[in-house]
Amino acid sequence: MKENKKKSKIDDFYEIIEKLLSPENPQVFHYKSHLYRYLIREHGLQCSRSNFNHFILKHEKIAEYFKPKAKSDSIKSKTPFCKQAQFDWKEKINFKFKDNTTIALNVGILVLFASRFKIWTVCPSTNQNYLFDFLANAFETLGGVPKEILIDNASTMMDKAKIECYEGE
Repeated sequence: MKENKKKSKIDDFYEIIEKLLSPENPQVFHYKSHLYRYLIREHGLQCSRSNFNHFILKHEKIAEYFKPKAKSDSIKSKTPFCKQAQFDWKEKINFKFKDNTTIALNVGILVLFASRFKIWTVCPSTNQNYLFDFLANAFETLGGVPKEILIDNASTMMDKAKIECYEGE
């Protein structure tokens, strides 16, 4: 029996998809559904979700993009609840708008060790006012304060870093 080589509606979008998934494109599509909705909204794709999934599976280069990346083994700790949390700033994350304007955002994150529960917020700056506001709101959400708070980089907690002849702020 001969396989039907009929051209798919999605074949016309192959080059667009290839460009969107290329490393040169700053936009990242973590899921096939995000790419599917983007193509419908921005490029007028008209096909069912199942046909789109079949198209991706049929094209190895595209399917490779969405394969789960190998996860590294992590060490599990037996930290009791309410004992430890870790605070970190994700600093200067560039957010790009459609009109190509860019804004740098900072994200404060508090992770509870035992449950891996995360609290995060977006802040325009990493100064101590935003830090203390974030921590106060996080502790209110948690209903208490962990016994220990770990910090990877203590300088992120200070407005002005401590140096030999200056105590810091």
